Amino acid sequence: LIQRVRAPAKRYTPGEEVHNQPQQSPRKRLRRIQRQRDRDSYRDHQRYGRRRIGGDSEDDLIQDRNDHLWGLLAEAAQQDAAATGGTASLNPQAQPPMLPTDLGRAFGANPSLNKQKNVEITPVTVDASITFSDIGGLEHYVHSLKEMVFLPLVYPEVFKKFHLNPPKGVLLHGPPGTGKTLCARALAAAAKRSGQNVSFFMRKGADVLSKWVGESERQLRLLFEEAQKRQPSIIFFDEIDGLCPVRSSKQDQIHNSIVSTLLALMDGLDNRGQVVVIGATNRIDAVDSALRRPGRFDRELAFPLPNVEARKEILGIHTKKWQNPMGEELKEDLATTCVGYCGADLKALCTEATLQALRRHYPQIYTREEKLLIDTEAVRIQREDFVSAQKSITPASQRSAVVHAKPLKKHLAKCLAREMDRIREVCGVIFDHSEKTLAGKLGGKPMDYARVLQKFTCRPRMCVCGDANVKGMGQGLISAALLHDLESTPCFAIGHPDLLAFAGAHTPEEALVSIICEARKAAPSILYLPDCDIWWATSSYLLRSTFLALMSDLLGADAPVLFLANCDCGPSEIPEDLAAVFCGNTFCMKVLSLDEKLDCFDDVMVMVKEGYEPGRPGAAGAAAAGQDLPLAPPE
Repeated sequence: LIQRVRAPAKRYTPGEEVHNQPQQSPRKRLRRIQRQRDRDSYRDHQRYGRRRIGGDSEDDLIQDRNDHLWGLLAEAAQQDAAATGGTASLNPQAQPPMLPTDLGRAFGANPSLNKQKNVEITPVTVDASITFSDIGGLEHYVHSLKEMVFLPLVYPEVFKKFHLNPPKGVLLHGPPGTGKTLCARALAAAAKRSGQNVSFFMRKGADVLSKWVGESERQLRLLFEEAQKRQPSIIFFDEIDGLCPVRSSKQDQIHNSIVSTLLALMDGLDNRGQVVVIGATNRIDAVDSALRRPGRFDRELAFPLPNVEARKEILGIHTKKWQNPMGEELKEDLATTCVGYCGADLKALCTEATLQALRRHYPQIYTREEKLLIDTEAVRIQREDFVSAQKSITPASQRSAVVHAKPLKKHLAKCLAREMDRIREVCGVIFDHSEKTLAGKLGGKPMDYARVLQKFTCRPRMCVCGDANVKGMGQGLISAALLHDLESTPCFAIGHPDLLAFAGAHTPEEALVSIICEARKAAPSILYLPDCDIWWATSSYLLRSTFLALMSDLLGADAPVLFLANCDCGPSEIPEDLAAVFCGNTFCMKVLSLDEKLDCFDDVMVMVKEGYEPGRPGAAGAAAAGQDLPLAPPE
């Protein structure tokens, strides 16, 4: 057996080898040649790269590649002729030039094998029907984008007259579904409607990535070169954190090279002209810090979750084309209860409410396979449909984090109204971030100098406490309601669940440092610590020391960051080191009186007297649900 294995293989002459081998069809042999060409593609790429440096043009390289491929075809034709006893007539010089993609298509191979190498850079067709009126609750950001992007592209003569360099980059960040991509599309559509031929290039995070070494950098260079040829133009990078992550020793070297290439293209030695770069991400901490400076991304716009007024406006936008638009009272109630909903969630809420109304009126269409004849005019979307839709929709902000801002329930709002008024007044004194200047207000109204002096001595810190002898006085409810009133201000929570769920951190200390640094960058902002007494008792010594050091730096920086905490104990029971952080600003809740406690049960007693039945369908819906529907006529 060993001798048989070691025995040399029999060598055939060219003619004998052809007649002794199994007969193969020309298509199989051509596919074998195609596989051989794919195996040698990397070697050819290196060889052509060196020859390009030597001075060969692109046409010469393509011609050399075609000669090599037609040589392989000639060899296959000769083998086929020898097997059949004929003669081969394949002259490479007489054939038209054939690219690798054409050769693969002729062989019956997958045409996408070399698609990545010959990507055509073309602008994206912009939908001109998208307007800024389709964006609700983002008027301030729309004006900023117009000022930074729209005006330099449409009115360049203004900037030329005053010798100004307009911003060349904008970074949009915020939670998912808050309208970042929609703003970019509306901006491109507005520039197109203005009469200017503005080209819009859109790339997602992984569009330019390739398995070939250096191909991703080449695609980026080609993208910027094409944008310069078609200027004025806009380049929009969606999910830019996947393209330019933070460079570190743990990151792949390929991403480091891509980040370096994009940095040089955005702010290198060459002037890119009227090319504006817009980036969008929901993980601003994952973007490389070198991009976040003037010259590359001149401004950063944080898109927060919509507040009550913004949610009301968004609901009006999605329901304005209905035959029976939503009433103002229902719109106000939904905007109040949909806390933590982004624009995409509100759109899904309207869609789900429509399906709920259809299911309530015509449940027969879910049990019959035939198309039934229905009356769309009879489908009325009511309040109960939105209530049912809210139960089936989980907001995007509540899927990955804990939502602390919650309004008070109706039965609790009456008994806690006095405490809410008190805490709002105190918060307005220590954290009034609406006044941006100290010189005065618009309109010549004099400034209250006593309040100005109070700003230099009062620190925006407050701990909501209770009574030492009474537990559960509603400190958490009051704090959540206060955060709901300040929902337009970014809120950063540092409780144990938030520290452990923080993405990108390996220890609670690392997460604490990252969260407090982000709160300082997003100032004015809120830093929230629920159940601070339990947090302090269960935290490690290193975590507590890190917290005290960071809060000391935050106090010395005079940053407009409100530190809000609550505890289920009295002010005297707070640990001494933790109490020093609040600088004596504690809000002590008072015990509810008997009348305030009775106010909680007013609505309950009214429901009992009226015999309220939640979820009871209307008469019209019940009648439609019980009747048989005829079949729809064939189309």
